[in-house]
Amino acid sequence: MKILMTLMGLDIGGVETHVVELSKELKKRGNEVVVVSAGGAYQHEIEAANIKHYYAPLLTHSASSMLKSYKILKKVITIEKPDIVHAHARIPAFLCHIIHKTNKSFSFVTSVHCPFTTRGLMGKLSRWGSKSMAVSDDLKYYVTQNYRKVKSKNVYVSVNGIDTEKFSNVVSGDDIVREFHLNPNATRIVYVSRLDRDVCTPAYSLLEIFPRLIEHIPDLELIIVGKGNGFDELLSMANDINVACGRNAVVMTGARTDVYKINAAATFCIGVSRAILEGMAESKPAILAGNYGYTGIFTKDKLSSGIGNNFTCRGTGTLDNEALFDDIMSLYSMPKEEFNALGEYCRSVVLEYYSIRKMANDNYKMYEAALSDGKYDVAILGYYGFHNSGDDALLHAVITSLRTRNPDVRILVFSNTPEETARVYKVSASNRFDILAMKKILKNTKLFIMGGGSLLQDGTSSKSLLYYIMCLKIAKRFCAKTMLYANGIGPILRKSNGKKIVKALQGVDVITLRDDDSAEDLKDLGVSGDMRVTADPVFAITEYETVNTQYLLKNRGISEADKYVCVSLRKWKNAPEGIEEHFAKMCDYISSEYGYKIVFLPMQYPYDAGIIRSVKAKMKETSYFIDSRLGIGEMLGIIKNSELIIGVRLHILIYASTVAVPGIGIVYDPKVSSFQRYIHQPYFIEPRGLAAGDYKSVIDECIKNKVSIVANLEETAAVMRKKAEETADIAAKLINK
Repeated sequence: MKILMTLMGLDIGGVETHVVELSKELKKRGNEVVVVSAGGAYQHEIEAANIKHYYAPLLTHSASSMLKSYKILKKVITIEKPDIVHAHARIPAFLCHIIHKTNKSFSFVTSVHCPFTTRGLMGKLSRWGSKSMAVSDDLKYYVTQNYRKVKSKNVYVSVNGIDTEKFSNVVSGDDIVREFHLNPNATRIVYVSRLDRDVCTPAYSLLEIFPRLIEHIPDLELIIVGKGNGFDELLSMANDINVACGRNAVVMTGARTDVYKINAAATFCIGVSRAILEGMAESKPAILAGNYGYTGIFTKDKLSSGIGNNFTCRGTGTLDNEALFDDIMSLYSMPKEEFNALGEYCRSVVLEYYSIRKMANDNYKMYEAALSDGKYDVAILGYYGFHNSGDDALLHAVITSLRTRNPDVRILVFSNTPEETARVYKVSASNRFDILAMKKILKNTKLFIMGGGSLLQDGTSSKSLLYYIMCLKIAKRFCAKTMLYANGIGPILRKSNGKKIVKALQGVDVITLRDDDSAEDLKDLGVSGDMRVTADPVFAITEYETVNTQYLLKNRGISEADKYVCVSLRKWKNAPEGIEEHFAKMCDYISSEYGYKIVFLPMQYPYDAGIIRSVKAKMKETSYFIDSRLGIGEMLGIIKNSELIIGVRLHILIYASTVAVPGIGIVYDPKVSSFQRYIHQPYFIEPRGLAAGDYKSVIDECIKNKVSIVANLEETAAVMRKKAEETADIAAKLINK
């Protein structure tokens, strides 16, 4: 997903830090992030994370600056083609809203970080995206109460996510002590804020009560971090105090990006919002004090109100110099054990409620919802998000083939794990079981693709079949075009289910199938229309891993000189009794007769691990297990260097044929023998034949004829690759119609 963040500037402030941390976390997850702002202290941090930054004079409210910013934003959106434009302040939101009225190529969302005035011209400038993110519950209430067009269902709530590795209790503040020539043993207060007069009242209060405080705390030091229109006035007050004290008691640092080091030098911290949470993350006891109110020393009984107002003190008592003085003295006088426990509690609160992961997850959910309101070129449904290597390869192949034809194609995948699918494949994703979202998405989608894989079958269960039939019916009703993408068909065990499949396929625009048997099955059911036999999409994959596969094998005891056979096993319904013992005998035969090492490959890890470990334990010969979840390239790399593949999963055989390695299928499902016949490789074993030792003749023939089999597979793979590409060509034409 590509996200464009736009905010006023990147100087010190809660909004600015929020956007920086969110952008960095989204980037880490594999998304493309672009930022537009007036720049500032944090710009270098954005750019250091390989996030592109564009300058626009968004800090200035003049008509000329806003016009210039509008032109820049419009140009950036045209160049970058973002999926999401996320505005974090009123002026960027206003300008992006205008652009979005005539450019619907992106989804537009906004965030509300504080309650701003709804009166006058500035109130009229407020614009909201299709979805909005509030950083606390009370801000959600504020928005929905003050802006009638903003519906509660479209306002999400998140947190100010804190980088708890950067802001941690192991950071040293020694550099800060040395830089500002401070007393290493002093009691030290740190206050961090944007120092504009309308937001930094606690800074004035601290300076006003400081002369009284040092009467009780002689070594007290105060560090005020930030910049703004109140800085010069505060600096003058600080200088007067330092002259009166005869020492460097108050330090005004200006804007800094190493706040984590400054917090580390603190005894305790004072402030609100993200700034105070950063201090708490470093196990510093905190006094919550801000322009919107005063909570005082943060303790367990104040957790609920703190979370409710996002630690801003909104709706709490009024900031009072006497209360602030008393709370500072209370912390200073607190027994060391109690003081340290309070600091640890503060960090635990940040870890539990204010992680960057949670913030990114919340925003990602909002993006997905906004995109579901948008338009897609194609939506894909299959058995995706279940960590099955074969289905992962199918999805990878389909997406890659479509992007080869159109790099800008807008793809959404219905997945069991949408967040992971979106991150891995750089697509939009939605929960496959959220039917309401599916309907909304398909209303604005050009093409619905079902597949690949064997989805229309009741061998797994009628429930699974009915789910896919229901989705196909929804797609035919709401989507512009529908397509079966190189599907396998069957087994179909119930006659009534066959009738349902026939009805579901009526009106599907194009049906492509991966083998002749699937086409015959549909014809026998009575399906007519545009049906074409192509090939499994995985044949379009041409790249595989070499370096890491050598490490994986060597790490399990397989050297480059060793010859090995890959075996992939799985459990299935109605497997013959004693099947694990028969598999063990088969593997022992290969190892003892030919001297090949047996390497077990799991296609769906950890689901396949149980049966593999059981068979391995029953073998007399030594065998090896790649006991981890493998990527598609790694799987192909391991198979490429093997002598033979034996598989109880169809796609292990497809993997083998794409890299011209002989394969023997265990027919747990008719699709295995169908595929082998389709590629002219009649090497398969019926499960009940394993007990009789039928595997020996098949294995012997396969190994004996390896040279000719490899030559045939190379020719077959080239033909299948071309057919797989034909499927993608058909899909691309449907999208462009």
